[in-house]
Amino acid sequence: MRLNEKVFSYILFILIIVVNIWLSVSNALFLEHEEVNRFPHAKGYVSDEVWYVNAARNILRNIFNSIPNIDKPKATLIYTSNEDLQRAKSLASLYNINIIYESFTKINAIYVESKDYNNIKVFANKTNAIDVIYGWILADSGDINKYMNFEHP
Repeated sequence: MRLNEKVFSYILFILIIVVNIWLSVSNALFLEHEEVNRFPHAKGYVSDEVWYVNAARNILRNIFNSIPNIDKPKATLIYTSNEDLQRAKSLASLYNINIIYESFTKINAIYVESKDYNNIKVFANKTNAIDVIYGWILADSGDINKYMNFEHP
């Protein structure tokens, strides 16, 4: 094999790898974008396993005190009553809280985002939220924030 053929082979090989990486990353980013943009009508993860996912999150949160580390903090805030929920919705903008999803039907909850975790914590305290679950939106099911399944975490 001559030198030019060898160099060409290496360049072609590297080019194929670079294109493959670029296509893989582009596809992953596209799929992430599609999933995130399913709001405002997203129901969260819906199937029988909805309980398993949230149970695992509750175990991480309640036993290991683990909070997801994401660029723009998001959380599901849960309230005792619909009145508390409506009050929180009306006060959200005063605390620089953006309500992403508010159409829960089985729990009094809103899914919010803010510039930092502390801002969400202050808002939750001021509006009497009974629970704050950071990270991806909580499934729409009664008391799912308390469910812990140690058999299938």
